[in-house]
Amino acid sequence: MDEQQLKYDIVKFDETASSVDIKTADDLEYAQETILVAQQFKKEITAYWKEPIQKAHEVHKALTKKRAEMLKPIEAREKEVRGKVNKYLTALERKRQDEQRRLDEERRKKEAREREKLQRRAEKAREKGQEEKAQELEEQKDSVYVPQAIATTEIEKTNKTDMGSMSQKKDLQITITDPLKVVQAVAAGKLPIGIININQVKLKQAIKLNGIEQLDGCDIQEVIKSQFRSA
Repeated sequence: MDEQQLKYDIVKFDETASSVDIKTADDLEYAQETILVAQQFKKEITAYWKEPIQKAHEVHKALTKKRAEMLKPIEAREKEVRGKVNKYLTALERKRQDEQRRLDEERRKKEAREREKLQRRAEKAREKGQEEKAQELEEQKDSVYVPQAIATTEIEKTNKTDMGSMSQKKDLQITITDPLKVVQAVAAGKLPIGIININQVKLKQAIKLNGIEQLDGCDIQEVIKSQFRSA
């Protein structure tokens, strides 16, 4: 059987199968015959394409193996160097954050010292009966502001060369230490339900194995499924 004949037979089958409408026992028998014919067609189509697919698979497998062998040392070294780059950049960022905390603390102390200085001057002015001046100094105390100093690093966010560019972005490295607690966080609404991928096959197996008929969050209904075997 050639490909053209298969295509012709498939079109004819599609025309007859589209008319299936089961209302009687005879209709059911016709539907049964239609499904068995479909199964036979699938066997013929699978057999027709088996050899060329197998050959193509063998060629694809051999070529992808050669590609993988050539890529392996390059990818390994790239990963190694990328790790060193990320480690260095992370160390720089932590150093910058430490410096920023130091600058922020220094700024906070300067503001505190200035407020204390103005408060002492206000108290002295009040002792001398200079109430208006004392109030003015207290207002100045409440509005003390030392401009924030921003810590920077010697590495630009984007580094361009003749071959391309490297940019930086902040990310998180997350290691799950207790999956149950993550699920509990989802149940508590702290995390979105979308992060959980429920395995429907394993869920069905667990429900069948444990004889569960009702389960919160699931609609369990017993249905009849047909099974067909060619003669």
